[in-house]
Amino acid sequence: MLSIQLTDYIREELKQGISKEKIEESLLSSGWQSKDIDQAFRLVLPNQLSVFAQKILNFFFKMKKIDILLSVAILIIGCSLMLVAYFKYFNAKWILVDHSDKIPFTTSRDGTIPFGTFYDMKSNGNYWLMGRNANMKWNHFYRYSSEEGFKNLSSEVPESDVNYISWNGKSWILSNINSFQNKQRLIEFDGNNFTDLSEQFRQLSCSRDYELTYESPNIQAVFTVGDSIIYNYTGPCYAKYEDGKFQDISNYFPNDKKRESYKIGDCSDSVCYLASESSTDRFIIFKPKDNGVEKISLSELTNGKIKNAIISDIKTNGKEVLIDLFQLGEEKKVTHIILKYYHDRKKVEEILKSEVSYSDSNVSSTEHYLLGGWDSKFSTWIILGSKCKPQSRDIGMNCEGTVYHIDGDELSPLPIKLPEFDPSDFRMEVFGSDYMISSRNRLYEVTFTRQ
Repeated sequence: MLSIQLTDYIREELKQGISKEKIEESLLSSGWQSKDIDQAFRLVLPNQLSVFAQKILNFFFKMKKIDILLSVAILIIGCSLMLVAYFKYFNAKWILVDHSDKIPFTTSRDGTIPFGTFYDMKSNGNYWLMGRNANMKWNHFYRYSSEEGFKNLSSEVPESDVNYISWNGKSWILSNINSFQNKQRLIEFDGNNFTDLSEQFRQLSCSRDYELTYESPNIQAVFTVGDSIIYNYTGPCYAKYEDGKFQDISNYFPNDKKRESYKIGDCSDSVCYLASESSTDRFIIFKPKDNGVEKISLSELTNGKIKNAIISDIKTNGKEVLIDLFQLGEEKKVTHIILKYYHDRKKVEEILKSEVSYSDSNVSSTEHYLLGGWDSKFSTWIILGSKCKPQSRDIGMNCEGTVYHIDGDELSPLPIKLPEFDPSDFRMEVFGSDYMISSRNRLYEVTFTRQ
């Protein structure tokens, strides 16, 4: 006969919500025999289930007729939604499409010099716009959709790098930094027509008040939240563009003796998160509606754990902010860190940390990560990672790439196999569950589909 102590112990543990597996493990480690444990569970579990069933019956008996009908309706709707979700993603898979043969990736006449990484790639949900170095001459700016394929729009912005692309909900804003040719331009694109806004932008006082090295100021970045925010490094100068008009908003931005400028960031839900590439541990929160600015110090948020850091990228989905940074250490060591920032709680969480060390001749870094963006379809963050073998800098690095999504506080790989690539010059952008990856002479698209 089984010990009453054993059955009582199992019954009490189950009431506490402890799983059957955990209880078995604990009992085995205490010296109980497996057959006795199994028999005890067979005695206890039916009783537990009976008690649960009785509670359910008593609940329904106490309910009124209308409450019962409402509960049944909710149950039916819930089951229907689960069935829809099941069939929607049943036999679904991620696929990798290689677009490299659709676009020229060389600059020399003999086609031997690969130089084709896209600086920026953005989607408005209907199609992508992609821009790169104008040294590609007539092959540096493209429009792409799965239905129409690639369309070369380079003739609309001749000899001008398209470095920054943004969609403000109504039109596209394009900008560049081709300072060597004095061809800086700011262009609005409504999907059919291009409008040059360069001269209109230069009429702003913040663009005229500083002595310029070149013929005109370099228009370096565009952020979008309902309207567009244009940044120019001279000054620095910030402007808001809406309904065909510019407004100088430079006075609202912090501007100390170092003339620190904020040109890295992302906007969502009427809030922009911006950082300077030369800043140590700070970024700002800018609200275009009322031009409000709030300074945030990563050093203060982390009690001094994050300092001497350079922010390389910021992405936001409206609730969370991912901050990609490099923390400078001693003895030529750099720590690559991705943080998740919650503005409402003034809290940061560390997503990943990767140590990067190097010498004068060799790179010993074996891991590289790139912040992709927010997958709105699956409600998850996407990160591009690579693992490499240490090689001479002169040779370069061929690495195996992996697309990750953030699962809780861990990185989980998606079932996508990427060819080897050099992580020193690659880009990734995310829209919905559609990802674009560019690396030197390669262009890939990652999409989600059902068989």
